[in-house]
Amino acid sequence: MNPQLPWISFCEVLLPEPGWRVDHAILATYSADLVVLVSALVSLSGRDLDQRGKCTRVDLIRAMDSLRGRVRILAQAGRISLPKTPPQILGLLDEFVREVKCNEEFQSWHPKATLVRYVSEEHPGEVRWRLWIGSRNLTRARNWESGIVLVSRSNGRGDTIPGIGELGRELAYRAGLQSLSAAAVEAELAGVTWDCPPGVDVRSVRFLGPKLNQGLPACIPALEEVWLISPFMDRETVRTISNWGTGGTKRTLLSIPSTLDEIAATGDWSQLRERFEEVFCFDAPILSAEGLDPLDDQPSEESELIDGEDPPPSGLHAKLIYCASGKRRQLWLGSANATGRAWGGRNYEVVVETEISKDQAEAFRYFLRSSRAYQPPATPSEKDEVAELLEAHRNRVCGNWHPTQRVEGECVEVFAGSLDPVLDPSIKLEVASLGGGWKPWPRDGDSITLGEIPLAKRSHFIQVRLVSGDRMCVWIQLAPFDPPLAESRNRAAIAQYLTPQAFLLWLRSLLDQNATSTQGTDWDSPDEKDPGGNPQETEKKKTTADEIITIEEILRAWARDPRSLDEADRKMMLYLTQIEQYARESGKAEEADQLRDFFETWSVISRELRGTAE
Repeated sequence: MNPQLPWISFCEVLLPEPGWRVDHAILATYSADLVVLVSALVSLSGRDLDQRGKCTRVDLIRAMDSLRGRVRILAQAGRISLPKTPPQILGLLDEFVREVKCNEEFQSWHPKATLVRYVSEEHPGEVRWRLWIGSRNLTRARNWESGIVLVSRSNGRGDTIPGIGELGRELAYRAGLQSLSAAAVEAELAGVTWDCPPGVDVRSVRFLGPKLNQGLPACIPALEEVWLISPFMDRETVRTISNWGTGGTKRTLLSIPSTLDEIAATGDWSQLRERFEEVFCFDAPILSAEGLDPLDDQPSEESELIDGEDPPPSGLHAKLIYCASGKRRQLWLGSANATGRAWGGRNYEVVVETEISKDQAEAFRYFLRSSRAYQPPATPSEKDEVAELLEAHRNRVCGNWHPTQRVEGECVEVFAGSLDPVLDPSIKLEVASLGGGWKPWPRDGDSITLGEIPLAKRSHFIQVRLVSGDRMCVWIQLAPFDPPLAESRNRAAIAQYLTPQAFLLWLRSLLDQNATSTQGTDWDSPDEKDPGGNPQETEKKKTTADEIITIEEILRAWARDPRSLDEADRKMMLYLTQIEQYARESGKAEEADQLRDFFETWSVISRELRGTAE
């Protein structure tokens, strides 16, 4: 029987346990995909996506509404991506995302960590924390990753782990959530004890970066075996670890072909090969928001998985250092690649130091053996000069260019400084609103007009791309509105996104927190409200009796918790007119009539219940 490492999905890490809800959450990542952020928010709201599959429109709106102001995603500027045909609702994620504007010519925001504070629904003073640290970005890429989950203990019987308070402080400071101060997080975490996974003792957590912790871990005495696993390495770091131990120490190296090819092309290879008994490789990882695409303005089909399909990981993205001496088995894991930039304090990184059991070590050994032996190429591989040029300019733009947006009449304009000192003359920079057409940025100008953008479609996100010949790199960037967008933007966007049926399902979920939202369309399904659609399809989408909230449901909600009726009533007042109006404009007069009829019934019952309570 092959030893297996424990496996847990990232959505499962976020999901509150029954009887608990998310109070605050901070998710740190290098790169992010807005589609994955949808799944993360829905999981944090309490919907189990591992059992239900793709979430519905109601799931997404409910998650955004309940978590606004309490969840922050921290991502490296220039490393946020979205589908080529993005649903407009993704624009509302601008309230949850904060870019960390490291200039990647010199340093990167590279930690992968998630810190969640949960509170008991029955006893709000009871608190639990969950901390995940690993190598996985918040993207759809499926690679070989490593990570660890720690859960706090309420009875004080767990382990005290140095460094978690400092990590919480640094994340909370950068998250900037008004209701979650950095000092309060550090103080609370200082008194928390933790459960470690079976077979693992966590010794410390280190948050690396400028003016913070830095430096490779110390080699343990009498070193018998060392493994260095990392997709990206530099020869100085590899050389340092190759000198750990003595002549009798067994050393193993695992990376990706391109990294090993680069090391092999240097004069150090023969010496390093003598120091490492075994050198293995996996395929390169798939990295979202990195690399190049062909220049093509036509939308392409987004790859989707068949329901229940579990595709194998495609490449190596885990970062591990393992040392063994007798019964002592030390393992370091986290976000840091085997580079001086990662360990030397230039990048922001997070690393966990652990001691693992023999069974855990054997499972890692089995993973190591599942790779293939590396052989240097006969001839050096050619460099992709266009890729290197565009990547360098992406870093330069994101580190030096700070766009903002302004509304002039009905048009949206983007303002920023000139790019003359930033861009090579052969490279063009273009910008677009989410889902809008691309517009070239004037090389000697400081603004462009994106055109008329309705309130519901405005977002602090803009799309940015660099073009060289027939290739490009594209990303999402925050360009804050001045003055900031008001709450009316959110209401307008949600009113256009929710059909009358979905709105009623949302109200039902507010009345009964345990109600499931399996009914309704997928969150990213095409807009059902566009006029000119197939009449037969429109007929199928009329509100059904099952979707209408019954008087009995309203009365049960009132008896169980009058506050749920108050919240549903507030949503009714905020959204009814806009949803009804948009339904009529979209040729859905019958659905609008049904919604209006329901509102009349709702108003009578709500008024009577409040009169009774008074």
